[in-house]
Amino acid sequence: MPKIKKVSYILAIVLSVIYLFWRVFFTIPWHAHIFTLIFALLLVGSEIFSSFTAYVLIIFRLIRADKTQKLEIPEFDLQQPIPKIDVIIVTHNEEVSLLRKTVNAATFMDYPDKSKVNIVIADDGNRPEVRELAKEYQVNYVTMEKISMLKRGILIMRLNS
Repeated sequence: MPKIKKVSYILAIVLSVIYLFWRVFFTIPWHAHIFTLIFALLLVGSEIFSSFTAYVLIIFRLIRADKTQKLEIPEFDLQQPIPKIDVIIVTHNEEVSLLRKTVNAATFMDYPDKSKVNIVIADDGNRPEVRELAKEYQVNYVTMEKISMLKRGILIMRLNS
């Protein structure tokens, strides 16, 4: 983890601890009506609890940052057959401009044998403009409009190329 991130995390903790001290010692209306005091204490307690949760997460992230491993891209043995892959882009009312970027990125994936990449747009709206987008990029289009009893977007398909 870059040093600037570590410093910013530590600075955030220090500043929030200073804030919490100020909040506890200078803003609680100790001589107010009992209901006002109870409400103020509940609010401060909530702030302390949420801050403590944030501290735990930040500290966990700082400790784990040094132990995380970099993602390694596996090497393909080009003597062995390269597996076929399906890239399924599930859509539910997303803008076509966003889908265009996603489909474009999928078509430019770096894979040793592009003929073994099967890209599918799974549209649960049966939208003509998404069907046209699939034709434009020469990828498969599947509508999930008639699918019921299944949660859309979690449908697992095995498509034959």
